[in-house]
Amino acid sequence: PPSGNAIMAPSEGVLVKPTRTWIVIADGSGARILQVDGDGRIYLEQAVINGRHLTSTDGLTQMAPPQQAQMERPGAAKVLENLFASQLAAILAAQLRNGAFDRLVLIAPCTMLEKLAKMIHPDVRGTVIFESDKDLTNVPGHEIVRSIREVVPLPL
Repeated sequence: PPSGNAIMAPSEGVLVKPTRTWIVIADGSGARILQVDGDGRIYLEQAVINGRHLTSTDGLTQMAPPQQAQMERPGAAKVLENLFASQLAAILAAQLRNGAFDRLVLIAPCTMLEKLAKMIHPDVRGTVIFESDKDLTNVPGHEIVRSIREVVPLPL
């Protein structure tokens, strides 16, 4: 029998790797990266908050609010947002090289989408199948799948 996530193509008897779609929900300080599996289930792949990786064992956590000092200094907040966008772009490029995903959906406020558009590698840009300028970063974990389904045309 085939191992891993490969499935048998009915007519050819050839193993076919399922397409992995990542959904990135981001703002200027954090991102949740979810994966859509072959049967349409959505689950947390990883989270990055203020440049720090969290594993899927942390659950579909709510995004951390900006620190008070950042909120008081708008110039600093903009610098941190640009830094985070570049970190996220680097993470996506590295994960694409590692074969972690095949297709990408980006959900972020317009300003973050614009930053990512300037910073993501052309190979990553080529995997983007859908973008939405919504802010879903503060949607609680237990509601995120419903919110995604309202924004993204599924199945992917």
